[in-house]
This record gives sequence, C-alpha cells and structure tokens, in this order.
Amino acid sequence: MTRQRFAFPTAGDRADFLSIALETDDPRQFVGALENVIRDRGPKDVAAACACSVLDLNRALTTAAISGAPQLDLMIRTLAALGLRFTVSPRGE
Repeated sequence: MTRQRFAFPTAGDRADFLSIALETDDPRQFVGALENVIRDRGPKDVAAACACSVLDLNRALTTAAISGAPQLDLMIRTLAALGLRFTVSPRGE
C-alpha cells in the first residue's frame, strides 16, 4: 500500500487541510493531517524551525497518534514552522 502524496504550496492550503481535519473532532485525524503537511514541507526543515530534532518530532507525533493527545507546545511550534497558527472560533450556531 502506498501513501497518498499531498502538496501544500501555500500556507492557506496547509491551513485549509488542517482545519478540515480539526472539524472531525478526532485528534488522531489532526495528527495524521499534520504528518502529511510535515512530509510535504520536509521533516528536517520543520524540526529545525521547531528547535527540536526530527526524532523528537516523530516521537511526539507517534505518541499523539496513539493517545490522541498531541503536546500542545510542540503543535504550536510545528504550526508556526509551517507558517500557521491555532485559532479559535465559535462553532456553528
């Protein structure tokens, strides 16, 4: 089984993809989407921008995928490295 390759040329494309994953309310979906974006941008570059090693980044994502609880500080740094940030908005009313 081969993994589907995604391309995210702009921060807007990355934000849209991750936002859709967040809408599932399943942290594992978000982590999986984040892994796809990281693969597209280059894990070494993302890890360097997060001030961590690729191994630390992989461990955090693997732990998050298993537990469904990503480390918020690393997720914020990872999103920043991808030119993104977390936002909060009201759910549909």
